[in-house]
Amino acid sequence: MKKYLFLLVIALMLHSYQVSAQRHEIGLGLGASFYSGDMVNYVNPSFARPAGQIFYRNNISPVVALKGGVGVHQLHASDISAPRDALAEIRAWEFTTTLIDAEINFEYHFLNFRGRRKEVNWTPYFFTGLGAFFFADVTPIVPGTSIPAVQPMIPFGFGFKWDVRHNVSLGFQVAARYTFTDYLDGMGDEPLSMIDANNPPPNVTEGAIKDVRFGDFSRFDQYFFASFSISYIFYSIPCPYNFNKNYNSL
Repeated sequence: MKKYLFLLVIALMLHSYQVSAQRHEIGLGLGASFYSGDMVNYVNPSFARPAGQIFYRNNISPVVALKGGVGVHQLHASDISAPRDALAEIRAWEFTTTLIDAEINFEYHFLNFRGRRKEVNWTPYFFTGLGAFFFADVTPIVPGTSIPAVQPMIPFGFGFKWDVRHNVSLGFQVAARYTFTDYLDGMGDEPLSMIDANNPPPNVTEGAIKDVRFGDFSRFDQYFFASFSISYIFYSIPCPYNFNKNYNSL
């Protein structure tokens, strides 16, 4: 009886340590970033630019995880190749901006795919969190415009995870970054009359210098990140008892 009780205690403790056995995870995500703002208000695949992220994930439970990541994104759009409206044709602006961002996300797994009695090794998930980004490279359409280098943002989205081995996981996710700036594209709500007619930005014609606004000043710019990832899970089975193979008093 004592031996069966001992085995039951061991089984319960192993179950409680199951998540700890797969708690820490590091990985790399590669994909593309997309801009949405004054120049384009939808995801235009022709404006996709390369992006990547390194991340650490702490699997708090089989259904909840915390993820921290640092990424590099390039954003691009052009009035020349895909004008949004008649004003865009006159404006004829194009940009390429480089961002470095950092985020901390809460992830919720819809399936218990890492529990002791898991029936599947994959799950869809939702995430949201807090973050910030740094303008590594941005060119304002009006020379001399002051743009704060560091900006807050709110990441959110959905993804899919698949544990191909006990210590290797593949994933895909689509993330939106809600920002609080109108300058991802280098333009805000300044009137075109602010442009120096003797020194206009590239591609801005003399006929474009009118007292009209550059873009949609009623909404902030956003960017999106679609990526595939691979991660390594630091897998171990912690021993809940200082086992001695010569111990046989039970």
